[in-house]
Amino acid sequence: MPTEATLRLTRHVRRDHATHRLTPPQARLYSHSLRLSMKQPGLRTYSSGEALARLDEAVMLIECALIERSADQSQSWRGGVKRAAEILEWLSQQEVRRTLNSASEPSTSASEGRDIPIPLLCAAAYQLAGYPSLALGHLRRMSGDLVVPRLLDSFFRSDFPSSLEAIRAFWATDQSAPVLEPAGDADLSRQTLAHVVMCPGTVCQYLRNGIDTTVPRALEKLDRLATIFLSSRDPYSWLLARLTAEACHQYVRASLWPRVRELMAASSAAAGEAFEQFARVSFTNRRALVWPSQELGIKRLVDNDSFVLCTPTGSGKTSVATLASIQALFSNSPNVFLPPWLDTGQLVLYIVPSRALAAEVESRLAEDLRGIAAQQVVVTGLYGGNDWGPTDAWMARDQPTIVISTFERPMLFFGTSAHYSSTAYALSLLMKRIRWKCATVQSVNLRLARPDPYASST
Repeated sequence: MPTEATLRLTRHVRRDHATHRLTPPQARLYSHSLRLSMKQPGLRTYSSGEALARLDEAVMLIECALIERSADQSQSWRGGVKRAAEILEWLSQQEVRRTLNSASEPSTSASEGRDIPIPLLCAAAYQLAGYPSLALGHLRRMSGDLVVPRLLDSFFRSDFPSSLEAIRAFWATDQSAPVLEPAGDADLSRQTLAHVVMCPGTVCQYLRNGIDTTVPRALEKLDRLATIFLSSRDPYSWLLARLTAEACHQYVRASLWPRVRELMAASSAAAGEAFEQFARVSFTNRRALVWPSQELGIKRLVDNDSFVLCTPTGSGKTSVATLASIQALFSNSPNVFLPPWLDTGQLVLYIVPSRALAAEVESRLAEDLRGIAAQQVVVTGLYGGNDWGPTDAWMARDQPTIVISTFERPMLFFGTSAHYSSTAYALSLLMKRIRWKCATVQSVNLRLARPDPYASST
């Protein structure tokens, strides 16, 4: 536990170097990097020494943030990590990075033919600060043919299937020889590297199948291995190993599996099996993590209550709607308006504001719900062409069904399903991106447990 004097120092560093305004040296780096990225000449007076100073500043901000986090439960430390990630992003510009590598000291990795892993450090810092989308976007600049950088590249992208493929490729090479046949102190670094690869592999397997038996041991080992790299000749290997360990901890905390198990406990047995298969499919579809806004929505689903989720575009509302659909489609709740012998199916009505979005949602749901249950989930649309009638095939089946509709269609749908369908459905309603009082509400997700099918749709 750091002392109070140490904490005061780390907070002072964050306030001086990570405010909402850039310091003059940071502004110079930003301007220089931006001009170069626009194919314009950089600042004439910008030197390699300034770039090295900014790299040291980023390392200092990360170290101070980790110290502050160990004693402060607030999220203020993330500001320092985010500023460090921004500095590393500006240093990742190709010409800046080339200058930085050529100006590094002889003892660094650049002298051994390896570049300083600035793009990886930047992506890892963005992940630690809670900005996975920025990490994903930045790593598109990553290049290289080595297996280990590809492993970390996909790992920091949160692309865990590709990470497992890279790990398999790692073990397929002679990199595994030091572990299988230890040869003494000369191969200690290679053995350490092999064990470092094992730990992200364990985390990826947990995200794949939900079995966390070996995860605590792997995380503990990775934390200890990170300290070993303090003695490495590469001054940045410790930082990369430390950030990799922090990313592993964050991935485990944000895993979809604990949230799915909460939903399984609050849902029917059929829904529980569907949730488990959905978690496995989500790993394949590269959606194995839960973002904070999604976690709030899942908690309301566990309570089995109606709610409104208003978050920015791209924050994962569709995933919450998909979980709500699974919970409704496989619910044991009877339709109170019909006798039990008529209650033969489940229906979710998903309302969107435009046909383009309806087509996108239909494709996404079909991908996410494929194979989650023995009984096929029908995903269909009600947003163009001819109106639905009593002869439509899905209306004569007892399969769980999701109907995606634009706003002008629900009344037509209610009239058809209420008066002509031979199959009765328990109805759940999902609404997305409603415009109300000239303000854009990014998402409104409603679960109506027992709506009246003859009531108004407004």
